Amino acid sequence: MNSNNQPQEEQNEENFAEMFEQTYKEPSRMEPGQKVEAPIIKLTADWALIEVGGKGEGYVAISELKDSAGNLIVKEGDRIRAWFLHTEEGEMRFTTKIGTGPAAMAQLGDAFKNHIPLAGTIAREMKGGFEVTINGGLRAFCPFSQMGIRREENKAEYIGKEFAFNIIEMDRRNIVLSRREMVEKERQEKAAALKETLHEGDRVRGTVTSIQKFGAFIDIGGVEGLLPVSEIAWSRTENVGDVLKSGQQVEVIVKRLDWDNQRISFSLKDTLQDPWETADANWPS
Repeated sequence: MNSNNQPQEEQNEENFAEMFEQTYKEPSRMEPGQKVEAPIIKLTADWALIEVGGKGEGYVAISELKDSAGNLIVKEGDRIRAWFLHTEEGEMRFTTKIGTGPAAMAQLGDAFKNHIPLAGTIAREMKGGFEVTINGGLRAFCPFSQMGIRREENKAEYIGKEFAFNIIEMDRRNIVLSRREMVEKERQEKAAALKETLHEGDRVRGTVTSIQKFGAFIDIGGVEGLLPVSEIAWSRTENVGDVLKSGQQVEVIVKRLDWDNQRISFSLKDTLQDPWETADANWPS
């Protein structure tokens, strides 16, 4: 017994209670848009339950965790990134997608800060670029220079199509997007793969992407090369557009590879019979 005639066990309990009161804090209230990295602890037909630390369990709609074919792309135990939306009937609701409402700007801010791609649909062409509708119906702007497309491409073909974008500028009123970095990275990866298999003299199939006075650009699977006007036909080609059209499928010969300068040149005439080879047959002596 101590000097206050109080049993040691009771004193320890009081000390523990006092320490508990001093150190315990109620879980902080989550704000709309707050991000969590959480494991999936259970999957049901409608919901994925996630463990949100000391705050309890949260719910994510199972539809958000399926691909376009309706297949589930996660399993119990996987960790996912999600944003808090609101509490409904005592349950915390989260989303894995950028949306609208109070959480939207916080989600977009996180995507901007951490360079997280988001999906957007080209809504219309406007001065200097495209208006893009991002998840939840928010409007953003992507300059033509940030689309990763050639200046002469038919921009109307992009309307209604969905792409991945990065946010490069953002304030309360404006969101500016870019996909140029993604396109360039994809091109580099495809070029690296082709570098291992493509050789001068190979016969390849490609698509005409643009017509120029000096020739045409041909895409052979994400990597473009030039078909010079002199290599289009054995006869003189006055107007490239008279022979080739944008979007046309062609077979060409790889004429020259310059990986250091990222240049590929093709020949179409090398796939055609040399008229001099048949001259003797057509004009017997």
